Amino acid sequence: MTRCELSGGRVTPGVVRVGQTVRRPMGPRAPFVHELLRHLDGVGFVGAPKLLGVDDVGREIITFLPGAPMPGTVILGDAEILSAAMLLRQYHDAAAGMSADVLGRHETVVHGDLGSWNILWLDGNAVALIDFDEARPGERLEDVGYFAWKGLRLVAEGPLVEDQRRRLSILAEGYGVRVDDDLLDAIEAAVAWLTDKGRAEAWPDDALAQLDGKRRWLGQVRPRLF
Repeated sequence: MTRCELSGGRVTPGVVRVGQTVRRPMGPRAPFVHELLRHLDGVGFVGAPKLLGVDDVGREIITFLPGAPMPGTVILGDAEILSAAMLLRQYHDAAAGMSADVLGRHETVVHGDLGSWNILWLDGNAVALIDFDEARPGERLEDVGYFAWKGLRLVAEGPLVEDQRRRLSILAEGYGVRVDDDLLDAIEAAVAWLTDKGRAEAWPDDALAQLDGKRRWLGQVRPRLF
């Protein structure tokens, strides 16, 4: 049986393909992720791996899906942005059907780390989401804002602000929201969330300083993104 190590994702190292399955080390939130994957499979959402079980060394077994992730430094094209936005909307709609015991007062289950690195792409289309280790009950705009920031590279070294305004419009159209204060608040909240996570996990000072710089830059260009 063919075995090979897989790239992509940023959370879980040691992911291995075995035949038509993928074996992944289980994280501390594996029970929640497994419940999510079972739900997605049960409602017919095909844009995520199916959970098949756990192997004899304690790794989760999921289905291998066609496609490949792209690095976070890539500049997505218009069609890729639209495709990813539509897939994200489909995922949120599917996850929103989880029980009230899971969701509480939240709208859905957010992916939590959505970028080109956690999407499988096939012929320029976003076909599946992977690596749900950061998934948690939350609001739809949390993922939309995070993807707008990280996936569209809404940073000083990314595309020009005037082009980013157009790219944001494509993302919003594909998902079904508007480019308004709520979306821009969600983008800034994504930076704040990652900064808080970095502080909690004692990231290096220079990494936290870079995040602070990105937050300031977003505040400066915000009026030009409408």
